[in-house]
Amino acid sequence: MANATDAANVIIRPPIAWAIAVLAGLALNRLMPLPFVPAAVPAGWVGAMVFALALALFVWAIATITRAGSSVPTNRPTTAIVETGPYCFTRNPIYLGMMLGLVGLAIALNSLWLVLTLWPLPCTCAALAVMLCAKPAVAGKMLRRAVPSTLPRDRRMNYRQHGC
Repeated sequence: MANATDAANVIIRPPIAWAIAVLAGLALNRLMPLPFVPAAVPAGWVGAMVFALALALFVWAIATITRAGSSVPTNRPTTAIVETGPYCFTRNPIYLGMMLGLVGLAIALNSLWLVLTLWPLPCTCAALAVMLCAKPAVAGKMLRRAVPSTLPRDRRMNYRQHGC
């Protein structure tokens, strides 16, 4: 069994959080629509392009981390710090892809509710950051220096406790 401190230990797994965000946004939009895209903008096409780019980033990130020998599911330990592919640009390209995908859907469906339901994803991203900072000091320092974070640090998380 994997060491519990070596996994992100998120309350809701990211794909489930994403699906809940989509379903909640669609339900809220049905109850009380909140359009935000100007009528002159071809929302369907723009949203589809953003979603396609997000999906490409998501697939690229999963392929890269799998090729490096690490695991994608947040309930399994991280076995390697990946610094190639999309991980050169952000520590969390999978989360970034998921968030951009939700933004693409929001634009395509012209629903501000879908944007507002993004909040669970940064929470799981912060849990992953804390877990990675608990890794050996050398790997943690290398990761912090080499790769920018996707999102600003969550002030509620105690990064110092984990050596970050």
